Amino acid sequence: MRPAVYTDIRLDLAEASEMRNERGERRFGSMYTIRRRVKDGTLPYERVGIKYYVRLSALEALECMNVSTDRATAAIAELEIAANRVLAFSGPLSDEQCDRIAARLKGAA
Repeated sequence: MRPAVYTDIRLDLAEASEMRNERGERRFGSMYTIRRRVKDGTLPYERVGIKYYVRLSALEALECMNVSTDRATAAIAELEIAANRVLAFSGPLSDEQCDRIAARLKGAA
């Protein structure tokens, strides 16, 4: 059996800024807002040539963190953002690294 392949949509900053919610409002803010989040490290990115790309999952996690009034939900969103940042900078984690992180999240020391 083949393992499931996880694909995450990669968007340039203009594409990300044009995504709309059901009310027709920009879902993630203007291109300048997204660029500011990339520059301050809040939003992980990939750079190809002169273009910056962000993952939809990172934008959604940031959105969840910003709109959540529940501290646990906001903390999970922050964790997803951190995981996206690690993935962007170091690539896939080893099985040992995944096991250590999973153990920590389950409450083990």
